[in-house]
Amino acid sequence: MCDMYISLYCDYNMLSTNYCIDIDSTYQRMVGWNIPEEKNRGISIKQLKFIYAEIEVRCEKKKWTNKNGTSLSPDKVCLYDVNKPIIMERTSDKQCSYVELIAKGEQTPTWFVSHWWGEPVIAMIRCLEQHCRDHDLSEENTYYWICVSVCMPTIYLYCVSS
Repeated sequence: MCDMYISLYCDYNMLSTNYCIDIDSTYQRMVGWNIPEEKNRGISIKQLKFIYAEIEVRCEKKKWTNKNGTSLSPDKVCLYDVNKPIIMERTSDKQCSYVELIAKGEQTPTWFVSHWWGEPVIAMIRCLEQHCRDHDLSEENTYYWICVSVCMPTIYLYCVSS
């Protein structure tokens, strides 16, 4: 499937971002792309930053809490916290993976990412940004295989409830 494997263990200080996007209207304009084979559903850092932009817009406005009821700030939100209000909510109507929702064609990944769902999303993004800098790669055209963006929503129900 992928040429390389990455395990994310990075220092993620300096987490502030400044994304300014009208999330809902952007999703409405997205046509998406049917990608039958999961092996061709990579996601770019630019696309991951779009998820984070939605986290920043919705987390405090909707008063997100983690599974223990603790209030969240965008820099603390992990994939467990994002799964239902973003990934599943956005993909359930079309019964597609998140990548298929936002892609304009197949996005064959070069890298496989092993990570913990409990890690803050922004930490994963920062690690991948550093990976791109270290290897002189494009954040827009380098694709990573990351389970949350690749699998169908029904699989998430099993993963999160297990």
